[in-house]
Formats: sequence, structure tokens, C-alpha cells
Amino acid sequence: MENTQGEDKIVNYIFRPWRKDPRNGKILWARNYGLRAWKIPICA
Repeated sequence: MENTQGEDKIVNYIFRPWRKDPRNGKILWARNYGLRAWKIPICA
């Protein structure tokens, strides 16, 4: 999935059921927050 933000900046997204908290490194599960997956931007 591609989304354009601003000028000539393309952002791709991946979807994961978990992600790491950048503050403490713990795994956060999307189900615990009422989500099926996290939308994580990948800048190209």
C-alpha cells in the first residue's frame, strides 16, 4: 500500500500483530489495544 505525503515522499506500510516499544524494548501486541495489526510506515 502506498501513500504520498508532501512532495515526492512515498511512504509504504507494513502491518504486524506486534511491535517493540522504543522506550523499554518490550513487545506490544495489537490485540491488547483492540487492533488486529499495527500500521508501520516504511519510508522509501
